[in-house]
Amino acid sequence: MKKSFAEKIRSLFSKNKNDDFYEELVDILVEGDIGAKSSYEIVDELENICTKKHLSSESEIIYELKQI
Repeated sequence: MKKSFAEKIRSLFSKNKNDDFYEELVDILVEGDIGAKSSYEIVDELENICTKKHLSSESEIIYELKQI
């Protein structure tokens, strides 16, 4: 069974958050028809916000992703 876009995002958070997290998020966004350029811009902005605010929890990161 194929996972939905939302299921892929949730699945990403269920893994250990590591250096590949943002790369995997880009892949999920591209697969979700966001487009490569937009996906990279979104994830770069998200990574900058999370670093600046020291965010690490799923709920905080998802909140920021929704804001973007």
